[in-house]
Amino acid sequence: MQEIGRILRPEGVFVVSSMCGLPKSDDARASFDPHTGHLLRDGRPYRTLKPLDDLARELMDAGFDVRDTSLSINPWWDHVTMTCRMARGQTQTAGEAPAVRTR
Repeated sequence: MQEIGRILRPEGVFVVSSMCGLPKSDDARASFDPHTGHLLRDGRPYRTLKPLDDLARELMDAGFDVRDTSLSINPWWDHVTMTCRMARGQTQTAGEAPAVRTR
């Protein structure tokens, strides 16, 4: 997050594209560690699945405004795309995430 803040131009926008939520397929559920949020392959993490609210909060806590959120519901896990900007002024504190559009 610090690197994004370092290179993002004033009023610059960046997009976060991430899987989110709990795994839905049998294979993914069998390899999911709910304590870490990692999907495991051969005992090693290869993907992280966080709840949508946690992703938005992490961005806001790092000082970004989440401007738009689009959630795609899939049979294996969900996918979110968020459009973000640096918050104006001081680092933004935790607040409510914007409304989520579902596709």
